[in-house]
Amino acid sequence: KSKAASVVISHNHPGGIAVPSPEDIAVTKRLVGLLSDIEVVLVDHIVFADDGDYVSMVQSSYFDPRHPGSALEAGDRK
Repeated sequence: KSKAASVVISHNHPGGIAVPSPEDIAVTKRLVGLLSDIEVVLVDHIVFADDGDYVSMVQSSYFDPRHPGSALEAGDRK
């Protein structure tokens, strides 16, 4: 049984910008589903750039942790 109720993940884009890539979006969607299966909530996925900039995928509406099925497909965000 899982002992975690929720997790936050992050990674960096070295030498790049903090905008989530299509791969970041796809991995996040997969993690939301996998974690939901074991009753763990992905609270956020944060992408950092070398210059200190960052993007919260929740604040940028890539997904809503209150609704596990809300994660966008890569390319869906307008």
